[in-house]
Amino acid sequence: MRIRFGVAPAGALIALLAGCAGQPNFNPSDPAYKLLHAGRYSEARAPLAAELARDPDNPYLQFDMASDYQNLGHMELAAPLYRKVIANAKDIVPAVASDPTEAGMTLSDMACTNLRRGLHDNFTC
Repeated sequence: MRIRFGVAPAGALIALLAGCAGQPNFNPSDPAYKLLHAGRYSEARAPLAAELARDPDNPYLQFDMASDYQNLGHMELAAPLYRKVIANAKDIVPAVASDPTEAGMTLSDMACTNLRRGLHDNFTC
């Protein structure tokens, strides 16, 4: 299994570039994105949290914060964020997914996959 950004198998981050018109997106020039991409998850938490505080309903930010928590071993913090993404991003397909097996998947499906991996059960979305 190829894990995005070289992260631990516990979870994975996706490269979120410009989404479809009218959909929120994640700016690759943001400090949080750069830290996530570099695998510096502990350092990414503060700028990612700041971005999420400014845009709390952004499913891309929710997904990346959940992935960050998951990669740091905090599924108890990741799971609620993944559940928000599952509920609210069923029609959002990121323009780019760094894992080729997830190309064309909705953000909701990606969150469901990561939640299943993190909970190690048969969670269904």
